[in-house]
Amino acid sequence: MNSKTDRYIDHTEHLGAHKAGIAKVVSPKEWRARRSGYEDTDLMIPAPLVQIVTGIQGHYQQINSQTGALHVKEFQAMAISKKYSPPAYESTDDPSARF
Repeated sequence: MNSKTDRYIDHTEHLGAHKAGIAKVVSPKEWRARRSGYEDTDLMIPAPLVQIVTGIQGHYQQINSQTGALHVKEFQAMAISKKYSPPAYESTDDPSARF
């Protein structure tokens, strides 16, 4: 991690975010996704988590379940599959407005 990231994590933990277990992170306007993609990445995720979220009307429960090792390319295939795709939105601002 770079020093800005370290300071940000320290700041959020100082505020108690680590006690809640979840945080919404809003990227700065100047942030851009990795332009070169991830095709050249040869990385294993040693203990990925599956998140199971249930609930309605503001009352939610999240359960994290650890699974077996997964290669980044396998994760990418899962992430873009229909099963794991997020609902369609009209704009990138729509999900933030809803949540």
